[in-house]
Amino acid sequence: MQSTFLKPRLLIVSLFIFWPLFSGAQLEVSPDIDWKILKSEHFEVIFNAKQQDLGRLYSEKLEKAFSDLRPYFHTMPTNTVVIINDKTDVTNGYATPIPYSHIMAYPVLPGPEESLADIGDWAYELLAHEFTHILTFAPAGGVVRPIKAVFGTIISPNLLLPRWWKEGVAVEMETRLSQHGRLRSVFQDATIRAMVADQTFLQYDIAEANESLPSWPQGARPYLFGSLMWSQMIADKDTSVIGDLHERHGRRAPYFIETPARDILGSNYTDKYNRMLSTTMDLAEAQMKILRSVSITPIKLPVNRLNSVTAPTVSPNGKHLVLIAENDSNSRSIKIITRKSDAESFLDVKNSDTIEEFNEVPNTALQRDGPPNGSIQRVSWFPDSKQIIYDKIDYSSRYERFSDLYIYDLETKKTRSLTKSLRAREPAVSTDGKSLAFVKLEGGKTQLAIVHLDKTQDSVEILFTPDIQQRISYPTFLNDHTLVFSLRKVDGTEHLQKMDLTTKTLQPLLVDFPNARFAKQTPLGLIFTSSRNGTHNVYLANPELTAAKPLTHTLTALFTADFDPKRQELFVTTMTSQGLRVGAITKENWSATPGTLPQIQPLLADRYKTPPLSMTPVASVVPTTTVGLPPEKLSSSAIAEQKPLPPIVSESVSEIATPSETLEDYSAAGYLWPRFWLPFIVGSSSETGLVIMAQTTAFDPLKKHTYSLAGSWDTGINAGSFEALYLNQQTRFPVTVLGYQRSSYFGTIDNRVEDYGAVAALSPDMFWLSPYANLQLGWQYLRRNTERHHVSREVKRTGPMTILSYADYSQSGAQISPESGWGGYVSADYFIQQQDYLDHSQFSAGLLTYFSKFLPRHHAIMLRLGGLYTPEEISAIYGDSTESQIFATDSILEQYILRGYARGQVYGRNMANLNFEYRFPLYRIEASSGTDAYFLKNLVGAIVADGVAADGYFVDIKTGAQRQITMSDEFWSAGMEVKLESTIGYTFPFNFIIGAYAAFNQNTGTEGSIGTRIQFSGF
Repeated sequence: MQSTFLKPRLLIVSLFIFWPLFSGAQLEVSPDIDWKILKSEHFEVIFNAKQQDLGRLYSEKLEKAFSDLRPYFHTMPTNTVVIINDKTDVTNGYATPIPYSHIMAYPVLPGPEESLADIGDWAYELLAHEFTHILTFAPAGGVVRPIKAVFGTIISPNLLLPRWWKEGVAVEMETRLSQHGRLRSVFQDATIRAMVADQTFLQYDIAEANESLPSWPQGARPYLFGSLMWSQMIADKDTSVIGDLHERHGRRAPYFIETPARDILGSNYTDKYNRMLSTTMDLAEAQMKILRSVSITPIKLPVNRLNSVTAPTVSPNGKHLVLIAENDSNSRSIKIITRKSDAESFLDVKNSDTIEEFNEVPNTALQRDGPPNGSIQRVSWFPDSKQIIYDKIDYSSRYERFSDLYIYDLETKKTRSLTKSLRAREPAVSTDGKSLAFVKLEGGKTQLAIVHLDKTQDSVEILFTPDIQQRISYPTFLNDHTLVFSLRKVDGTEHLQKMDLTTKTLQPLLVDFPNARFAKQTPLGLIFTSSRNGTHNVYLANPELTAAKPLTHTLTALFTADFDPKRQELFVTTMTSQGLRVGAITKENWSATPGTLPQIQPLLADRYKTPPLSMTPVASVVPTTTVGLPPEKLSSSAIAEQKPLPPIVSESVSEIATPSETLEDYSAAGYLWPRFWLPFIVGSSSETGLVIMAQTTAFDPLKKHTYSLAGSWDTGINAGSFEALYLNQQTRFPVTVLGYQRSSYFGTIDNRVEDYGAVAALSPDMFWLSPYANLQLGWQYLRRNTERHHVSREVKRTGPMTILSYADYSQSGAQISPESGWGGYVSADYFIQQQDYLDHSQFSAGLLTYFSKFLPRHHAIMLRLGGLYTPEEISAIYGDSTESQIFATDSILEQYILRGYARGQVYGRNMANLNFEYRFPLYRIEASSGTDAYFLKNLVGAIVADGVAADGYFVDIKTGAQRQITMSDEFWSAGMEVKLESTIGYTFPFNFIIGAYAAFNQNTGTEGSIGTRIQFSGF
């Protein structure tokens, strides 16, 4: 049905534009990679054959996590699939039981300014967190067991628990079982103190803790408040609550969650949550009382609407200040502030130039575990103050999203890409401007590298490769032959290191300063941050780099910093109750900082004793590049054409499996049989009945093969439909095969239509043209049966098809709609001549654009144009028809929307359609009631107008009569809509829309109607 299933060729293109919204599949991995499976007692670890050391390490850490978690959980799965997918430089991962228990791990190490920065054994902490999710999903007992036997793996009561519950226990276990974790994090402690100090901590109730909202702390809410909640529940009782609560919830109907809490905890979750807030606030106030025993350094903060501002960097000539800013729509940008005179503070400058803007949230429906790190992380100046260099994570191919370096020229106001797929971040420029130092990334590893810009052949030189899981960060030049950088080891110790570029020798610096980060050579000297007194402050090293003194004493935490030589101000990134902000500290204040700062212990130090470090022989897994040996080099004619360095391989593939393990080539066989089916009901007030649907989908762990099967029954016309879809990504050109049968009608249910079809298409790689372009080439077979007044007719068509599409727009954060960008498509079908087949050609095109400039904040205009053209004289029913509702929101694909009229009331072989919407926010609700399974977010309004012209027929829905029309006949409607955006079931985005429309061209004249519809998204 068109109101339920997308049209055939449009479904195919939607696989590559909106496929994550359809079933969770996507272009996951490059077909050029050779994959292996290392099978241990409880896990199947799938890894790139060139990353054997990573596969071995993850297998060991997984078995250790299984053993460590066993005492806390009652239900343990027999087998879990884990994919090590080194395709992105965004720190993230996810776990799901659908269609089978599997974990997707992106193994790049977190950066130094992330909420995950305070890591130790990153592989273990990541896998302990994700495997805890798998254990959360596992229980299904009591009345749930027979239901799961019927519906399959989709039945997991604990999957439907609040996000704070699921993410909280995962953070709890990552902390309890390791030496670090977020409940020991200096970053998280500082976040809590900032909110307590500003008296905003108690504003976050248990309902809001479940949501990802545009205000601080954004998507970190479930992790922050959920982990504190679990820590409190365990502190009040003991660790037995972990397994007991999991089992009790796993035996119950979802969403009625308070009974297990009352039985096991002695109070409901809301009361326990409020106790957690009170206890945590007391602990934070005790820390702040100690810190306030010495005067806190005043920091002057500007007033702005930005969600986050970090990384202040002053130009060498003192005229410019660069910042990295993120707004409430999750767009991260680089801003350059230029002052008119040396006497003016950068904080007083009203205007700034934005040279790069990049959306932080890629279009994905998969829930990742943890807020992603920033796409732009560091900016550095060239010595002449005319250029800056920065890193940015962007799509390097249709499969990969890597960090690269870019140079911006202040005079030409142009940006050029310096590297391509090099996986480079945190660049620093040498004092002579001839070299760039940076951190080079690889799964589980970092390297210190340098680019020599003055050489005839541009080159990348690897200076130092530490052991696996050790993090290099923020290199800075002391002079032309000396680098300083931070090195964090697997045990969590992090200190500054000095490298002599001539001898390649390494020397530790200031070892009494733990968590030493963000070193920067300034006119004042070498400054850096350290948590020496329990929270991050800025320190100034002496000229010999043998000692350092504090320049700040903060109540929260300070991160990146720089010095303004003109006004003697220290610019710092500080944690506030509204997120990270850049502020200024005057010389009078930073110079008054005492040499000794009051010492605090971690907020929850009494609850988390540090366990012994894992004895896994990490160092023996991979050889290291010893400092002092000749460096490895990579040269090319143009650095922008460089490929990533080859990974370090320690053993042959046949040697990495132990006797208790097996190593195999990757195969999709065994993963593809159906494991669940999902029933649901859709419909709207503009339809004749409800549509009852059932669907299943399956894919192998690497999504090389994906299929979906769906069937439905329309109670209005008493007819069924089905659809079978298969996507093959085994080859360079993904191939899609679709078969379907759909029952529908034109205007009234007396004008019945049955469509049968099959489509096969491939998708060439269009990344060379644009990351936002997509092309499909295929062949289709169509058969349409029509019935009117008991007269039936059958027509068949077959032939080639193609569609080229482009989509560059997104919505995130506080946006109620995409606010800029555009998309479009052109398609062509040619139905060939043969016996008993209709032959003709058909062309269609569409354009979708968004505009918000000069409009009030978060207001937006959407304009959509679409058209269908058939050169030959064919029956109108072999063209297309109008829809009474939008079934693919903000889609570039043709929909021919005509609100206020019936579905299919206008149809024809040629059509033109215009849709206009002025969208605006009405009211931000952001409220619920305790642990009730709903959360009301926003009320959004829209003024809408639709117009259609067709060469075909207009159906009188009262009499069923059909009136022939031409393209000169126009049909218009206008109205208003109100949309309630909400979350139901703790997880699912749910929109309820009510609209009042006036149809201006009905047979009887203008007619008004009220329409309602729901938009319900899946996992």
